[in-house]
Amino acid sequence: MSSFIYDLITLLGKKSDDPEVVRAIEKHQLNDVYDDPPLWRYVGSKVKGTDLLFEEECVVDVQVHAQATKRRDAIPGELPFGLKKGMTQRQVHAELGTPYEADTHDSRYRIANPAIRLLVAYDESGVVRYLSIAPPEV
Repeated sequence: MSSFIYDLITLLGKKSDDPEVVRAIEKHQLNDVYDDPPLWRYVGSKVKGTDLLFEEECVVDVQVHAQATKRRDAIPGELPFGLKKGMTQRQVHAELGTPYEADTHDSRYRIANPAIRLLVAYDESGVVRYLSIAPPEV
């Protein structure tokens, strides 16, 4: 996994004013901010295809775009967890194993190292659209 994505995953659960969060935002030039009131704020990079999602000032999700959207380009380079752009749901399941939950829209995994929940979302044609990386359930 790239150090960029790993750096962002280590921020899960931390507050927006935590020095590690502040340093990572500066280091990775996550300068694009989008507020989604009343609770959410996205801080990311259009060209890096990645967002940190803050809920009530706490990092609750890392979003990695495999496909471009209106607000984000696709992440340059490879996706984390051995996934690749253009993979189908069947290919994702072959790479990561059987998810604990899946339908035509997404596949959900619990990953042990690092301890996270991974949601792989698919477009209408069944190809990876984005990844959502969240803390493990408590």
